[in-house]
Amino acid sequence: MSDAMTIGVFFKQARKNHGFKQDQFSGIIDRRTVGRFERGEQNLGTDKLIECLERMGINFGEFMSELNHAQMGLTHSIPVYDWDDLRLKRRTALKHVNYDIGTHEDAFALEMIDHSMIGETDAIPVGAFLIVEPAEDANNDELVIVRKGSEHFCRRVSGEYRKPDNPRFGDIKGGRIIGRVIGVTWTSAL
Repeated sequence: MSDAMTIGVFFKQARKNHGFKQDQFSGIIDRRTVGRFERGEQNLGTDKLIECLERMGINFGEFMSELNHAQMGLTHSIPVYDWDDLRLKRRTALKHVNYDIGTHEDAFALEMIDHSMIGETDAIPVGAFLIVEPAEDANNDELVIVRKGSEHFCRRVSGEYRKPDNPRFGDIKGGRIIGRVIGVTWTSAL
């Protein structure tokens, strides 16, 4: 039953990260079955697993791919924060994304919420997760998270300016860099 336990534990992580309770899968499986599956005491058929994942808005293929990476030790879980919470010292994760091992232990993710970084040659679409490592400075052409007033933006460093890739969005002169974008992932948050 070790495979069932591994899949069950990963399912539990996804369920909690999406704010679901065990009893929210009624009509598919009952609460006791969810608990036994998460503890590795019972297998769950693929069709039932897919239905439960779909209820949470998780694609089965992405779930299995991320499970494989987690089993091989190639990824670890990074918290996703709300942009508005960046001003807080203590933040609560909305959910988690799995990303490559080797990122800084304080790394966090932000979900892209506008089209500011869709340009002629590069594109970070709405819904992509920016993987950010805390930093206070960056080199020209690096993507950063910058604070201007009480707001935070994703921009590219260009001298004293922080520029969007999309010219319809405004440049920011100065602003405080709070992190460097070290990667982007398009996988579902688990």
